[in-house]
Amino acid sequence: MANTVHHGSHRFAAPVDFDDEVIFGAAVEFAARASGMVDGIVFVDNLDRLPAAVNGARTLAADTCYYFTTAIDLLGTWLVLSSGTVLLGTSSETAILTSTGLDPGQAFVVAAHGGPNPMRHLRFEGLGTVFDIDGLNGANAALDWFAVNIVDCDTIGTIRDVGNLIVDNSAWLNSSGLTLDGTIETAAWEKTPWTVPSGSASTAITLPDTLVISRRFRLQTMPVSVPSGCTGIAVADIDATFANSETLQITDVRFTGAGTYVTGATYSDDQVSVFRTVGVTNTAPVCSYSMTSNASATTITVQGTYYKIAGTPTAGTYNARFTVNGNRATYTGAYPRFFTVEGDVALTSGANNQIAVRVAVNGTTLASTTMPTTANAAGRAESLGVHGVVQLNPGDYIEIFVTNNSGTTAVTVTDLQVLIAGVTG
Repeated sequence: MANTVHHGSHRFAAPVDFDDEVIFGAAVEFAARASGMVDGIVFVDNLDRLPAAVNGARTLAADTCYYFTTAIDLLGTWLVLSSGTVLLGTSSETAILTSTGLDPGQAFVVAAHGGPNPMRHLRFEGLGTVFDIDGLNGANAALDWFAVNIVDCDTIGTIRDVGNLIVDNSAWLNSSGLTLDGTIETAAWEKTPWTVPSGSASTAITLPDTLVISRRFRLQTMPVSVPSGCTGIAVADIDATFANSETLQITDVRFTGAGTYVTGATYSDDQVSVFRTVGVTNTAPVCSYSMTSNASATTITVQGTYYKIAGTPTAGTYNARFTVNGNRATYTGAYPRFFTVEGDVALTSGANNQIAVRVAVNGTTLASTTMPTTANAAGRAESLGVHGVVQLNPGDYIEIFVTNNSGTTAVTVTDLQVLIAGVTG
């Protein structure tokens, strides 16, 4: 049966066939929606749409999306997610999940498998414990959560052995007590305001010494409120958890409140990168070292050949991304960067000897940094400065070299100040 379709003032000549198959299909879809299930999607507008509880646990089907259209109280029961279970809501302001009477020690969302569990547009509210998720180090154990709010929950819970935990455009309010454990590639929060409950003496995120972050941990573009007596991020053992440089990343975060924002990690740790963040010291790749009243002479074996300045400098107070060992600063950052190098030298040598100083990278002196001076006839120390811009890769090192262009008389650098600072755009 063919019909001409009218829509408003427009008349469509193309026929639309409403045959028996189309009518039957529409009826099936209507019935499916009425029953809460269509094409792998379960529409949940009341508790009866969910699987029946067995000993309190409601086990959701694998590779199935549960679409919550309103607030649902699970009345003392909890959800068990299978591999590929998706939780989706109409909005984190309307799709609100809670469970009146649930034991505070029982997690509301439980999962133990190697697959993904995406979530979007939901709110978990008023729970004692929200999550107990074990990804079992599965190849696709991913938690990608967008607009997932956690509100007024005592303990967010434990997440372990997942590939990724990515939380974006969410709000975790008046809630704390998240513990990450096992091996996690990436754990990241972006545009997710987080407030720790006042008077709770709790910690927002705990990173125990049994946790390994293999790729990165990141907070970005978000406020974090930490009241008095509370902690924001607690790192038990930074070397055990972060094997790689610059993988604890905090960028564009504003910490507020009278609590402790970060413990167990500081700007000077190689693993830490903090930029444009209020409340904690931001990091920068920088190094300084110096020596005074040095009596060790630098031997000049061949006239005009540069030799590393002898002596034992002391590392400066505020070093980050560098280690200092004698007259050598080794870059330990994760990325190639440009640096300015500045060295100030006071030296003595034979009367009227022509002395020159250079910056060296990995033992090779840079001719463009050459600065000469003439040793004083009376033995008075002469001072000069040496400067340059260099590119350093992880593991590269800076040293200051000296030569005698007049002969082989030794040069004694009595005083040395070296500053290496990253060039920022």
